[in-house]
Amino acid sequence: MPIEPEHPPLPAGDAEAELPAPTIEDLVRSLEQMLRRARRVRVFDREGRVEPDPKRRDREPPTLLANLTGADTLAELVSALRLRNTEIMNWMGVPDLWFEVADDHGSRLVTLGLLSPDWLRWSPNGDLRLSAPESLTAWLTKHSLPSTWRT
Repeated sequence: MPIEPEHPPLPAGDAEAELPAPTIEDLVRSLEQMLRRARRVRVFDREGRVEPDPKRRDREPPTLLANLTGADTLAELVSALRLRNTEIMNWMGVPDLWFEVADDHGSRLVTLGLLSPDWLRWSPNGDLRLSAPESLTAWLTKHSLPSTWRT
């Protein structure tokens, strides 16, 4: 007896068909799983982690505000980055800070932008609401990051 595939194959001609967009529940679960593997977070200013163009001498390197690896520090951040199961938005604003989260091999897991104190930008998934923005504000204050972000 043949084994049933986990997902049925696409009908002929639909090989290029798009998968359905993830739901907010899918995104919350996926982000929680990624953040559990976090071993380092680097926090950048609003420019994010952009490598300077070698052809432009006037371009400044990105401003690294924090490079944190402590288990307790990361556990607090993971807790502060929990999301609400609400709608996915697409705000027009530019994030105030960027969080680059990496695993124990230094591979980037996810990059998240902080939009005001209560929304995260997770490209290309959209802007997602934090469940306890005051926790993230407290985490940022505790780690003495410069006031390049607004509350």
